[in-house]
Amino acid sequence: MGDLAHIAPTTVGLFLAISSVAGFAGAVVPSLTRNPALRLRFVMSGFVVMAVSVYWFFNQMGAVHFLLGQVFVNVGFYMVTPFVTGLLTENDPDGALVLRTLVVALIGAAVGTALAGELLVRCGPALFSVFAIAAVGLGALGALRVFYRLHLLHGAAQRGDAVSVSLEPGQVNGMRP
Repeated sequence: MGDLAHIAPTTVGLFLAISSVAGFAGAVVPSLTRNPALRLRFVMSGFVVMAVSVYWFFNQMGAVHFLLGQVFVNVGFYMVTPFVTGLLTENDPDGALVLRTLVVALIGAAVGTALAGELLVRCGPALFSVFAIAAVGLGALGALRVFYRLHLLHGAAQRGDAVSVSLEPGQVNGMRP
């Protein structure tokens, strides 16, 4: 994308470094709320920020668009990651869910990185951005599912239901039968 935007490789490296540091501003968002009812709103906002910035990054050329697209992708990512990681950790007594999530993330990063360059060359930036936004959308749907199930679990626990919803299929009250 740096070549398409006519940005020198050294400037691309500098912009990526700046965006990584500036992106940590997104990590401030999770620290702003202790109210669980607001968490889903912040997570979905993070996904929206990522999706819009991905579109912007791949469809608007120039150094400023390159830099801001990267900064806001990182901001959105760091808005989402602490909430999702915290929820998984909080609701995973034996660590199995966190480990499976890590394996999926590592496989996705490896396969995604290997295929992204070729897909970008074959499809062009505009169509590639559609695929990238679809991936962000799938992540948002997954987060919605987790938040929804946790809401049901929390509601069932408050009502004192004998059988409650769990994060993992086949579990009752967090235990495997």
